[in-house]
Amino acid sequence: MNEHLEHLAPSLLWRHFRTLCNTPRPSGHEARLVSLLERWAERQG
Repeated sequence: MNEHLEHLAPSLLWRHFRTLCNTPRPSGHEARLVSLLERWAERQG
């Protein structure tokens, strides 16, 4: 699927979407994804 996302616009949005898709998050085990999003938000200010 990733190769299809490379050609979509806006590219920044699809890059973030690809990161979300590539982060394992089985039901009830979303902590890794939550941590990823929190770190990203902290870096954004």
